[in-house]
Amino acid sequence: QMLSINTLAVQRKTCNVHIAVDTSGSMAGSRMRAAQEGTMRVLNALSDGDRVNVMGFSSDVTQITDGYEQIDARMKSKIANGIRGMRAGGRTALHDVLLASCHSMLALSAELRKFGQVMKQLGGTDVDS
Repeated sequence: QMLSINTLAVQRKTCNVHIAVDTSGSMAGSRMRAAQEGTMRVLNALSDGDRVNVMGFSSDVTQITDGYEQIDARMKSKIANGIRGMRAGGRTALHDVLLASCHSMLALSAELRKFGQVMKQLGGTDVDS
């Protein structure tokens, strides 16, 4: 007797991920390594077409990506190098990173709204999510 199994192919939507890594002096040693490893896990879980914005913060904010970057193999490698290059030092500029994060997310939101408007004009569906 033959057993038949039907599979359901599900296509997930692309995602936009924002990562802010504390690189202040209190993160030295194993904490910094753990933060880098966790950030790498998130990066490796992303699929081509997803977008990510990675920044480190201590006394100031250091952009690892140029805003939200679309993921592909080349970009993953570039971002991974930036993550591995993070070093702990300085104070914790939490206000600065929150402000920079908000600016990045607002810019992305405006870009996505423009894209949605264009898609609606072209007759696209499901552009509001």
